[in-house]
Amino acid sequence: MKMKQENHEINSIMKEIDLIINNFGSLLPTPPEINEQIEKQNLKLENLDKEIQENTQILNTLLSHQNLGNNKDLLKQICLSLADSLEDICVNTIENGQIDVGIKLLSDYQQNLNEIVNNLTSQGIIQETTEEYNDRNQKFEQHQQKINSFLESKSN
Repeated sequence: MKMKQENHEINSIMKEIDLIINNFGSLLPTPPEINEQIEKQNLKLENLDKEIQENTQILNTLLSHQNLGNNKDLLKQICLSLADSLEDICVNTIENGQIDVGIKLLSDYQQNLNEIVNNLTSQGIIQETTEEYNDRNQKFEQHQQKINSFLESKSN
């Protein structure tokens, strides 16, 4: 009788464990769901890459003209807009706790773009006060430090 009672208790425990495993399993994404999410992220990255390439072509076209004339403000807006867009992408990536969506690459793009703006400013193509120049570069440095800290924390 005692054996029968123990068997019944073990059977009840096994059923509860089976129920927990089944419930836990239903919470996990399936391989097709994971693949779908990866495909969506890849599509976003492809679109971002196309956008960056298009903006880079526009910027190169503007820079290739010797006399920018009225395009100085437009060029400044494009550069600063690109910098802001890249910063937003990096911040969103960090906030989502992701490191595999190219944050380092985006950070490098942002650094290159900041260097372009600095060069255009030093050449007088972009008019920027010393305060604007310092504010922009300080914001850039703080942002780069946040990215580097985040990447270091993920590598530990």
